[in-house]
Amino acid sequence: MPTLTANDLMTAKVHTVSRRDSLAEAYDLIGDRKIRHLPVVD
Repeated sequence: MPTLTANDLMTAKVHTVSRRDSLAEAYDLIGDRKIRHLPVVD
């Protein structure tokens, strides 16, 4: 059985929003990129 590494499963480009971004911007990014999780960075 082949061994998987984190690199095999990771997302290459993680999309984030700042806590200063509006909820509308975050919502648009989620919809446009069809993503389910959006980290908020400080």
